[in-house]
Amino acid sequence: MKARVVEDLLEQTTEGPGRCRIWQGAKLDTGYGEIRHEGRVWRVHRLMYALAYTDFNPRLHVCHLCDQRACINPTHLWQGGNLDNCRDKALKDRGTKSKRGLPFGVVPNHSGRRFVAQACVNRHQVYLGTFDTPHEATQAAKEFRAQFPPQNVELLFYGQDKE
Repeated sequence: MKARVVEDLLEQTTEGPGRCRIWQGAKLDTGYGEIRHEGRVWRVHRLMYALAYTDFNPRLHVCHLCDQRACINPTHLWQGGNLDNCRDKALKDRGTKSKRGLPFGVVPNHSGRRFVAQACVNRHQVYLGTFDTPHEATQAAKEFRAQFPPQNVELLFYGQDKE
């Protein structure tokens, strides 16, 4: 049964870059595919993950390794919590705004008039400097990040405690 549903879903895709399977059915304004399955409406990538893997947790995000919202290739999908999703977006320079509207890795300093850039390398906080604008702080964080393999660098999120 599951295999047949997966086949039906894949028949409604086209090949995209990097072996993506791009959903050609109904899509939301956000670019995510949407479908009705067994009486409920699903985002197609979430349904594909739920059908393809036994560890599906409906409380977690289903994220894309490929960053293609319409991709439903199960090998491009992974599950993570909200912080995992935010870190993934920040490390890929996508959706890089915190709740305060600042880029991830940039926080206001104690006066609120200047901005501190910071990152985390191998779980150690690194202060990158204080800057006049969020743009300058973001540039410093990007230049710093470029020196390291992506898996070793995280941006600190405003309000996130050091571990």
